[in-house]
Amino acid sequence: MTDLPGGRRVSKSHPRLEVLGAIDELNSCIGLLRSVLPGSETSLEGELRTVQETLVRISSALCGPPGTACNESPAVLENAIDRMEKKLPPLRHFLLPGGHPAASAAHLARTVCRRAERRVADLAELEKETAEEVPRGPVAFLNRLSDYLFVLARHLNRITGNGDDSTA
Repeated sequence: MTDLPGGRRVSKSHPRLEVLGAIDELNSCIGLLRSVLPGSETSLEGELRTVQETLVRISSALCGPPGTACNESPAVLENAIDRMEKKLPPLRHFLLPGGHPAASAAHLARTVCRRAERRVADLAELEKETAEEVPRGPVAFLNRLSDYLFVLARHLNRITGNGDDSTA
């Protein structure tokens, strides 16, 4: 058993802890990504730090008492996606994750993000049955974050001269 804020005790195998662990793992992957960014990408450093701070707020809301608000807007991510996509060629094939180490780290973070999103959705389904409501904000944010990380990987490969590695 473990304690959550607000005095709740849950089993170490509770789906809520699985969610918190997946978000923590995602946050660590983004920290790794920040550490391998090309030196010229200082704006991305700040952008990714903001993402990490948002993930901490999401975790806090998800482990807090039932009904804790979590309204993290994906608008900042959407703007960043638009900014980077303007400079990228259109996708014509599936991509193979890889390229520059920072792009590879972004792809890894993207896959962990997708898992965290699935875990939050699973928890929301489970909690419906117990009348505890999981905030909707985290799912929307994580969904856009995975898209952001995909576009970021492509952007990082482009600016480092690696380009996309596609299946065809």
